Amino acid sequence: MARGDIYPLDPVSTGQVVSRDVKSGTTASIKAGEMVLLDGANAGYVKIAVTTVASAGAVIAGVSLTDSTETTTADGKVSVYLGDGDVRFRGRALVTASLAQAQKGTALGYNVTTGNHRVDQSTGSGICNMLEYNSTTGEVDFVFRQTNLAQAV
Repeated sequence: MARGDIYPLDPVSTGQVVSRDVKSGTTASIKAGEMVLLDGANAGYVKIAVTTVASAGAVIAGVSLTDSTETTTADGKVSVYLGDGDVRFRGRALVTASLAQAQKGTALGYNVTTGNHRVDQSTGSGICNMLEYNSTTGEVDFVFRQTNLAQAV
């Protein structure tokens, strides 16, 4: 995964930085700037999003601000920025040439299968709502859908 794939734009006071637990098994599996999900297999832990994320069942813990500290034998921590549904994030489109005006305000997917975290504008439903885009650079401003956001703990 690429460090710094997504980041908050002008975070508002409703956003929070929280420390989350990461289960042991891999060393520093989460890099700063990657989407973090609640780990459904390990209650109380978070994990990196490692596949395409659809709206059903995905609970977003936030965007990592630090690299995680877990090792193969010890649990670790990661600092996560959790904004509410009003916090704008900037990332990149999966396919820059496919960006279109009609996608603004629509629910789009989130793709990590290519090794980078990308907003997937080819998906008609998903966890992101696109607000703006730059068809030259491929940058996409988006918010996470409120129904997919975890509550800060």
